[in-house]
Amino acid sequence: MSHANFYPEVHTADAVLFATNPHAQPNQWRLGQVCAEKVNSCDIVIFASTGTEYRHDCFHIDDPRCKSTRLWAESGRGVFKLAPVELARRESQRLLEALAARIGLLEQTMESVVTTAQGTSKPSDSFSPAAKPRRGRPPKSQPIRTES
Repeated sequence: MSHANFYPEVHTADAVLFATNPHAQPNQWRLGQVCAEKVNSCDIVIFASTGTEYRHDCFHIDDPRCKSTRLWAESGRGVFKLAPVELARRESQRLLEALAARIGLLEQTMESVVTTAQGTSKPSDSFSPAAKPRRGRPPKSQPIRTES
């Protein structure tokens, strides 16, 4: 369900807080999960100590239709808002995507640096002692052989 003017997009399995009306007290909101997406509403399954409860055609708390008091006389309806755990999951997902994009840019930069470095260095075609200076101590001098 998506209605950008009023509320965030929700999908099946999103965690939400549910109440029977938009004027509910904070202790009356219960944890639920979106079980069906609709064009302008969604169905929610609520987890309670007595078991699961299903509510149909629930509206987001910011939906202008929530101002109508006649809606709450109808059974099975209610309002919802994203649960704190869902907000944290979405923020984590946003950060993960941003980090993945930054890592991708770093990989491109490193590939560019390596390609540039490989293009400027000239590998020698044949072994040349002058091309590669020796490192370390010079070899010990060999004793001179005299033939007797």
